[in-house]
Amino acid sequence: MRSTSEYLWFLKNLSPDILNLGGTTPQIPDFVSSWKNEMTEPFSVDNTKALDELKKNISHMAHWPSEGIHITPGVTEGVFGLLSTLTDPGDRVLFSQPYYEPFVAAGNFLGLKIDYFDPQEYLLDAEFYKPYKMILITNPNCFTGLRCDQFIEKLASLTKAPLLVDEIYRPFSDKGKITFLNHFRLENIISVGGLSKPTGITNLRIGWVLTSPKIVEALKKFDLFIHTDMPGVAVKSALNVMKNWSSLVQFHLDDFESKRQALEGQLSHWRLSLDKLGTRYFFDIPIPSSYSTAHQLVQELQQKHKMCVIEGSFFGVPKRVRISLTGNISHLKNLFDILIQFSNGQHL
Repeated sequence: MRSTSEYLWFLKNLSPDILNLGGTTPQIPDFVSSWKNEMTEPFSVDNTKALDELKKNISHMAHWPSEGIHITPGVTEGVFGLLSTLTDPGDRVLFSQPYYEPFVAAGNFLGLKIDYFDPQEYLLDAEFYKPYKMILITNPNCFTGLRCDQFIEKLASLTKAPLLVDEIYRPFSDKGKITFLNHFRLENIISVGGLSKPTGITNLRIGWVLTSPKIVEALKKFDLFIHTDMPGVAVKSALNVMKNWSSLVQFHLDDFESKRQALEGQLSHWRLSLDKLGTRYFFDIPIPSSYSTAHQLVQELQQKHKMCVIEGSFFGVPKRVRISLTGNISHLKNLFDILIQFSNGQHL
């Protein structure tokens, strides 16, 4: 069993090329330039026609019927729409953890009763899932995160409740594919995805829901109710990247995957898995034994070292803390120095 300080020392001494995996939203330089060019175009894009064309391109990439595709202003908005249309206040829902905070906020806002589970535990008892109106698997393919395709496949056959899988990171781990759920052909399987992660541009605000035509019709009514729409320039930019995926995006995805594999290799002799690593911008560590509570560690890091850090209980892992990192590698290594001393019980 490796100590926290040994683990941090190991990460500090990784080569910058491997350590700098790009965080939760990597930057894709070529597409950034292309997107800026689109901003100089007139804003009078016919959204209806452009959205139809975008849907056809997503259908082609996902091998999913176009009538089962709904375009959204991002994954979070897609999840909020699905929770709103498929559940009622007071319903029990099951979210994987660690979870993405906005999804939990949406569930709380809608008055849902949220329970949490760890997909790595492979709970394959059908009775366990019966009370839940919906099951949500969050970020299963983040390049420093959990892989659970086999579990998702088995879970799909165990429950009749909608099984919602956040596949925003799928292109990083599956040679550019945007879903692996297309072969299931089950009514309860739903995929959400988008362009913010594979393109590195969160402001594009283009996402999608892959589901049944019946649910798509419900989502359309929901969108009319809350007046959901995407700017024409964003839709046009999304069309551009979908049509030129191999030249604008794919080779960047391949590069990230090769770095992930290199990091996995370096971690293997430590008997550590990538799902314990976190990402460049949000780094999770266990609470050192010299601290009785996460709150005590958080207060000291915040007050004495001005770090942006929150307790793990806020994202579903109560015995850890999450620290926001800078994108500067030298700053990152200085932060590791401080954390190593903390983990050794030295309060600076």
